[in-house]
Amino acid sequence: MSNYLAKHYNEILNYNKDTILYYHNREIEIVRNIIQREKAQYPDKKVWRVMDVGCGTGLVSLAIQDIVTDIWMLDDNKEMLEEAKKRYDEFQNAYVSYHNKSILWYNWDLVLSESRELFDFILCLKVFEHFKDDVDDAHALLNILWSLAENGTVIIEWLSQV
Repeated sequence: MSNYLAKHYNEILNYNKDTILYYHNREIEIVRNIIQREKAQYPDKKVWRVMDVGCGTGLVSLAIQDIVTDIWMLDDNKEMLEEAKKRYDEFQNAYVSYHNKSILWYNWDLVLSESRELFDFILCLKVFEHFKDDVDDAHALLNILWSLAENGTVIIEWLSQV
């Protein structure tokens, strides 16, 4: 996300609020349905971990916090992550942590430390269009897959630039 978007987020949202809210609510409905469908396959499992890549202001994470246990909010834009942190008090059901990193570099620190976090769900909504080329796309996908738990699910929304 650009610093412009972070700085003018509320202004942009108010400009065409009805359209944006409809799209956002539909996006949340789809993500929630996928998570609930996958969870139904493992009824005895108690811990459900999510990484929200490019979390922005945290609206999607907030909307799923009642159906998961842990949420890692990852964004390389510090201003957007700060907006997400302002919602911290609204998270009542899930443990939430914030990480100011890009998915392009996320796992390199973990590789060097020989430890890594694994996630049942990795959300990557409207992130890939911000990468500069196919090499970045591939790098991000490898890091996402490397962070995915066995039988985990990746949810990608990739907006076309055409």
